[in-house]
Amino acid sequence: MSSPENIYVAIIDDDDSICRSLSRLLRTANFQPVAYLSAKSFLTDWKHPRFDCLLLDIQMEEMSGLELKEHLDRAGGRVRCRR
Repeated sequence: MSSPENIYVAIIDDDDSICRSLSRLLRTANFQPVAYLSAKSFLTDWKHPRFDCLLLDIQMEEMSGLELKEHLDRAGGRVRCRR
């Protein structure tokens, strides 16, 4: 099992205060959070590492967290997610 400092967590939420709060909380536990304000910004950002965990807001504009999950499932879970 990986130690928290090697675990990358993507936070995808259109509320900036939620992204900041969750990022701070995860950093205190030595996780590596990366926050996105939309599903599109997550899908188009290729400079960050692969993620071990995704925290998804289910009610976002354009693409909800559930729609993002379905998109990732259709892509075979190979879109930037480590299995």
